[in-house]
Amino acid sequence: MNCLHISRAQLQQQRQQQLHCRAVSRLQPCCKVAAAGSTRVPHRHSLCVAATALKDNPQNTPNPQVVPSLDFTPQQALQAQLEAISRNDEPWSNHGVQTMYEFAEEAGGMERSRYFGFSKDLYHLDHFLIFKTKCAELVDCQSYSILAGPPEQVQQQQQVPPGMQALYVSVVDSQGRDGGVFEFVLAQKEFGLRKGCWMTKSCLKVL
Repeated sequence: MNCLHISRAQLQQQRQQQLHCRAVSRLQPCCKVAAAGSTRVPHRHSLCVAATALKDNPQNTPNPQVVPSLDFTPQQALQAQLEAISRNDEPWSNHGVQTMYEFAEEAGGMERSRYFGFSKDLYHLDHFLIFKTKCAELVDCQSYSILAGPPEQVQQQQQVPPGMQALYVSVVDSQGRDGGVFEFVLAQKEFGLRKGCWMTKSCLKVL
């Protein structure tokens, strides 16, 4: 599976270009997303993305360096989030959490979300900062692995609805300890600016 390779310096340069001319730059495909198996992906490797897009930000804060795109597969959308949250405070404080928020399918809406497994208002980014406690093992994790499927120990509580995908991630936390396994359920946005983009419906620790 081909995707676009963007280094950190190129991401920053691209971000500046977006702010000035609101354009999406594209690079030549040259790498793969580690999604087919359980290969561990060190968090310091260059981010593998298909494209980036610009979103109007009602909170008047800088947009994260990578946001949802129609070019992303579910695995690429997930890896973009994991790359950001594994370096949460780069290039600014809580940039990783902000990226996770941008990829949250129900973020910014008036309807309550079950992103964390319980009913929660995600209308503002501030309301999403509980990610740092609810999903603490992901924040600044040393490494992660996108698994080929759910671990044998994990029994799904319910079937994933048609059109959605469940992806599983094992984590080594910031202290080098086993951080468990997280289930990400992704769905394509049905309306709005992100219509058609793969975004996260829920993120739950299952093991």
